[in-house]
Amino acid sequence: MPKALIVREDGSLEVKELDDYAAVKAAVGGYLEALYLGKEAVAYIDEEAKIKATPPPFNRCATMLARKLAGIADNDVVLGPVVILGTLAANGEYDGEEHDVPPRVEAAVRTLVRQYCEDFQLGGN
Repeated sequence: MPKALIVREDGSLEVKELDDYAAVKAAVGGYLEALYLGKEAVAYIDEEAKIKATPPPFNRCATMLARKLAGIADNDVVLGPVVILGTLAANGEYDGEEHDVPPRVEAAVRTLVRQYCEDFQLGGN
């Protein structure tokens, strides 16, 4: 199964293989909403996080990443963890399947987190 990069609410990052959509849903804590990070990666967030009776914590780092890479509005926020996966097959073509998070996307996310969220991180990276 694809290797995902998870951006936690405390700013920490985790690389984890996720077996299927049920595992991605479990990782984000709810129904999946896709935020495309260009052509080669997608970030999944909890679609209903903002309307839950007890919303998950604000994810400062993921909000910053979504603003810079997915173009969400400046007044929008991301709540809860985020799962990032690749969208392109090994041949560079879109095939409708999820793939390992591309190394350059993982490196870019790690750089942005270090640059903008290091002072916020409570967990490891």
